[in-house]
Amino acid sequence: MNELLMLCVLVIGILSLYFANKLLNTFGIKIVFITFNLLSLILSFKYLTLSSFHVNASVLTQCIIFTCICILIEKDLLKENNKVINTSLIINILASLLLYIMSNYTQSINDTVGINITNVFYYNSRILIIYPIANYISLKLTTYLYLKVKKIYDSIFISMVSTYLASGLINFIIVTFGSYYKILKIQDIIKLLLSSYMIELIIMVIYSIIITLLKSKKVKKWLIYIY
Repeated sequence: MNELLMLCVLVIGILSLYFANKLLNTFGIKIVFITFNLLSLILSFKYLTLSSFHVNASVLTQCIIFTCICILIEKDLLKENNKVINTSLIINILASLLLYIMSNYTQSINDTVGINITNVFYYNSRILIIYPIANYISLKLTTYLYLKVKKIYDSIFISMVSTYLASGLINFIIVTFGSYYKILKIQDIIKLLLSSYMIELIIMVIYSIIITLLKSKKVKKWLIYIY
């Protein structure tokens, strides 16, 4: 069931990017970025079991965020890229504050939703602090590394994958250790970190291949004909 869910999100993610870019251009990419950014914040509290691996549910949406940044850089929109990263930091902080405040509401007698919110957000409040910081650092690092790699290898695939190898790992290290240090055993934290990182790396390779194909002239002609 979880594998099917991941497949659906993968397809929805790339279709959202394609049609948003096609219909609204840069503005569409920004909308997709902000939307999936907020989804990632909420999903970072959840976990999926894939076979025998436990992975953070945000791997499903973090790849879209990363891909949006890469597309903006490829479009030579570095200023827009920096603006959207700074905006995401502000939105994440405000969303974290809102979720924390909501988790402290006094529940009514028949309210079970409020209790669930308290269990998820209040007792895991460290994630609300760490996620915005980790996300901001990883996206800034992504921009820096992508530009460096692009100067050496003029390839979208190589630039995206090699950049993620560093920025993705740093993001998971900050989020996983910051959120669960002294809550889970170190061995369990490392397992969770590595399994989430490897699954997201596989997804990033898939997205990188798709973006590279979409940029190719032959595929562009075919898509224009279909569209």
